[in-house]
Amino acid sequence: MLQDRAELILQHFPVNYAAIDLETTGLDPSLCQVIEIGVVTRRDGAVSASSVLVRPGVPVPEGVVGITGITDQLIAQRGIAPSEACRWLVDTVGSLPLVGHNCIKYDGPVLARLSAEHGQPGAYPLERFRDTMALFKGLKMGYLPKPGEPHLEWALSILDVRVSGLRINLGLACQEMGVGMDNTLKHRAGGDAALTQKLFEKLRQRYSRG
Repeated sequence: MLQDRAELILQHFPVNYAAIDLETTGLDPSLCQVIEIGVVTRRDGAVSASSVLVRPGVPVPEGVVGITGITDQLIAQRGIAPSEACRWLVDTVGSLPLVGHNCIKYDGPVLARLSAEHGQPGAYPLERFRDTMALFKGLKMGYLPKPGEPHLEWALSILDVRVSGLRINLGLACQEMGVGMDNTLKHRAGGDAALTQKLFEKLRQRYSRG
């Protein structure tokens, strides 16, 4: 049993990884444009954070401005081209596994489309991701992965289940798991990537206890 638990933790909670978050122009991963990428890498215990604004090629919708504070003027001043953002991301994360909140349903498909449009097809297969939304939801449902079960297969089975009254957004997951959110810039890619990284470590601890 202890060996099974150790193997499960290694499979679903890699020691070295990059937590990512995207801010975009909309909710449809097949249509939205990226306006900001945030990354927090963890390599051999060292944590490093960075983010970039990205020029989407379309005006930022008012609703997105209201949530994120990212304006067309800010992007014009500080944003980089999508192709440059793709190269920056590859340089930043290398071949690390990627961690995100709802990344299998949203961030992963968006990154796959963006990278394919800019000469990097296949850079972000969904198998590369670990999803904190699925891990948190599975914990709440008491439905944990079986030893040897691929994360993608398990996460999709969890994310597709409708549970009345169960709220699993990043902020609520962090509150419930005891992740401090003071002094974190919420609804910005860098801040949300930082919260995701801390949530991932809290979830690792909880899953390790069985």
